[in-house]
Amino acid sequence: MPAARAQDVKKLLDQLKASMPEATVDHLFSQMAASISENYTDLVKSYNIEQKLDLVGELLGREGFTLNWEKEGDHYRLNEISCPYFQVGKSHPEVCTVDQNVISTLLAVPAEKVSCILRGDNHCSYLISASENAVA
Repeated sequence: MPAARAQDVKKLLDQLKASMPEATVDHLFSQMAASISENYTDLVKSYNIEQKLDLVGELLGREGFTLNWEKEGDHYRLNEISCPYFQVGKSHPEVCTVDQNVISTLLAVPAEKVSCILRGDNHCSYLISASENAVA
């Protein structure tokens, strides 16, 4: 996200947070994630976990993320190599819920955040249990 646009988004979020209850702001971020995911939730029901991970990568790629995934024993690790929300997230970390909700919604299981660039890690990573992702 260009720096000038990030500053505008920060100002908008400052205003939203100053004029709305926290629960309302959180709901807006949840709705944003739902709008990204909504056209795909039925489609992914027949996908295996690796097809779902590929779709998550494609969808979040359209939002400006660069990510990859890898299998690690009985888990998958999803790594967000770049994040379009990084500059905004430094002052409004709640924006991170958008991608986490998209991941959890499309995979139909919780995505456990195990590293975060906002906490000083190199990138954000999520662990997803492979055993919970059998095709229905």
